[in-house]
Amino acid sequence: MLRDGTAGERAAAAEALEKPARNKYNKGAIAAAGVIEPLVALVRDGDARGKAKAARTMGCLGYGDAAIKAAIAAAGAIEPLVVLVRNGDAQGKADAAGALWSLAAGDDAIVAAIAAAGAIKPLVALLRDGNAEGKENAAGALWSLAAGNAAIVAASAAAGAIELLVALVRDGDAQGKANAAGALWSLAVGDGLAVGDAAIKAAIAAAGAIEPLVALLCDGDAQGKANAADALRTFADGDDAIKAAIAEAVSVEALVMKFTAQPRTCSSMALTNGAMLKMFHNDTTQQPVVQLLEVKLISHHHAEVRHRMIVSDGVNYMQGMMATQLNHYIESGQVQSLSVIKLTEFVCHVVQNRKIIIVLNCDVVRSSMPMIIGQPLRLDDDGQPVP
Repeated sequence: MLRDGTAGERAAAAEALEKPARNKYNKGAIAAAGVIEPLVALVRDGDARGKAKAARTMGCLGYGDAAIKAAIAAAGAIEPLVVLVRNGDAQGKADAAGALWSLAAGDDAIVAAIAAAGAIKPLVALLRDGNAEGKENAAGALWSLAAGNAAIVAASAAAGAIELLVALVRDGDAQGKANAAGALWSLAVGDGLAVGDAAIKAAIAAAGAIEPLVALLCDGDAQGKANAADALRTFADGDDAIKAAIAEAVSVEALVMKFTAQPRTCSSMALTNGAMLKMFHNDTTQQPVVQLLEVKLISHHHAEVRHRMIVSDGVNYMQGMMATQLNHYIESGQVQSLSVIKLTEFVCHVVQNRKIIIVLNCDVVRSSMPMIIGQPLRLDDDGQPVP
């Protein structure tokens, strides 16, 4: 039906796949059944309902699965999704933006393809003119697209995203506010390794972002508070004028209380300094708090997925791997590059004459951090720190 049915049958078939596609245990079987190409075709040439349903199902299918996201992109989904964001009806635009958000998360190649397909301007237009779901999905897509990508930051700002995101933080529903705060953080954070883009931060502050972000920090849901805190901390880093504006927006005592309740700053996130040296020398008795500077998929053979990591204690870093039984942390987004985790069980192995940390169990301390904590140096094969 999805491939050869009538317009109504194809839309119904795409809709029927949405719920099972949300379950990570179904994704591989659904993709293997050959649904990706017909879903892409339906986004391209279906009726309005079919396009929306196909886009929504593709977003669900690709979410959290790097191999399926790559297959969706390789099947040519990016351009028709961007066209749907630009020219679809309200539901089609919202679902296409949601699919782009899902596909972009954590995948630099797909981010580049989405930007190259001209997605930024229609996403910003959707922020302005879309329904509530369209606005929140457009903000979510920009959140994923802009982080660490200077060209997309510049294009988003030039298209007018900053003012629209500030308005969404102020007036949106709970998810819209949270996504808009996340997108503002992405725009401000720059390359993710410094205090952010000073010009963009100044523009965000000038657009009136401080007061609604402080309100979200105090009164939002959990995700909204977390994203508002990340954004405010990034804006304040290295900018005394913005720090003063934050202080004016809320009493110092209230702001300190909120930040203390949910520590968000790099300085307040304590890693276990010295842990890497102990691990290098095979001390597995500790349970250190570390930051993952990078989490990268290195193999995907049938059902086996493996991830390489770079593990830092804020002073030194080493290579590591996540045991496959912990893949759900990465698939769900709880663990990603720059996450902070507590290693509750791990071993050290020598692989090709190099010490590797194998993480067997962990607790997630912070799923996302805007930057690297400290200035860690790599430990060489002799356990000596090198620049």
